[in-house]
Amino acid sequence: AEETAAAERFARSILEQATDAILVLGPDARITHSSLIAEQLTDSSPVGRRFSEAFPLDASLQAEAGLLARFSTESLDALLATKPFHGLEVKLRDRRFAKRTFLLSAGPLVNDAGRSVGSIVTLTDITARKRAEEQQTVLVAELNHRVKNILAIVQSVAAQTVRSSNSLETFSSTFAGRLSALSLAHDILTQTRWIGIGLNELLAAVLAPYCAPGEERISIYGPA
Repeated sequence: AEETAAAERFARSILEQATDAILVLGPDARITHSSLIAEQLTDSSPVGRRFSEAFPLDASLQAEAGLLARFSTESLDALLATKPFHGLEVKLRDRRFAKRTFLLSAGPLVNDAGRSVGSIVTLTDITARKRAEEQQTVLVAELNHRVKNILAIVQSVAAQTVRSSNSLETFSSTFAGRLSALSLAHDILTQTRWIGIGLNELLAAVLAPYCAPGEERISIYGPA
């Protein structure tokens, strides 16, 4: 009895220190133990309740909605209590956590004889990771868009230079100069984090390599 009590205290200590929502389910899919984080996700103690009763779920991804829909609450509870289950992105129906995403997993809990006596279920908060993934998707799409724009500009500059060049040498030097000006303009916009820059400032910076100190080879006038 003392060994059982010590094991119980040890298990409770682990659950209290856990940073994920961790639940211990009995063979009947009722919660026998829960971590403090898990208790914070429900309106009352989840102990003694079936998993789906304490944590009503919706699929986070459209592709997984069909998978979750195939299970009734009873069959989902039975699955979590008896079978290994990993990596399903879900959302809690509780409005307080509508913007948070969790990763649902379950693993069997066995006794000394190797028989299943329940399971350990985890709800890992992956909200920050999902936001980072979404931000990365946006950044990749923006990068792809900008690369296509730059390639289109380079193609246009090349075509214009070809039309105005009467020799390969002229094309080479003119095209190189125009690419250098384009690169400089891109650097300036990058330094301003693409917020923008005055037209006069941009032109002055791009044309500066062609103006020796004290010379006035280029005049800029008109509205900026």
